[in-house]
Amino acid sequence: MQQEPFVSRWYDQDPALSRALACLKQADNRYHAQVAVNIIRVILEHQQLDALHRSHNAEQVAPAPPTLETALERAEELNQRTASRRWFDADESLRAAMLLLADMPDDAQRHVIPAIASHIEATLAELTSLEASL
Repeated sequence: MQQEPFVSRWYDQDPALSRALACLKQADNRYHAQVAVNIIRVILEHQQLDALHRSHNAEQVAPAPPTLETALERAEELNQRTASRRWFDADESLRAAMLLLADMPDDAQRHVIPAIASHIEATLAELTSLEASL
């Protein structure tokens, strides 16, 4: 019986996210900010839809859906508690996006990771194609 390889980084546990981040790591650093914006957008959209769904299914008033401002405040809070040793920590916006993704509950991560991996790959393809056409 073959054992599963040990995966030490949380973002390598999902093969699609791991591949997308490996591509991003190799990509020009200029692309990191745009990818970070897309990651944060996907996270916010999921959280807003989740808040809306909870408010329709609850008798009590659900908390206000997160905004970009509250997401960035949360990223800053997480940033103060986390060491900066990873390759994506060099870019502040990408670090914030990854901290927000890591902070999501596991079930929410499983829901958004396919979209995030797809967005990373699409953004890199689009930006490289655009650059090549110039």
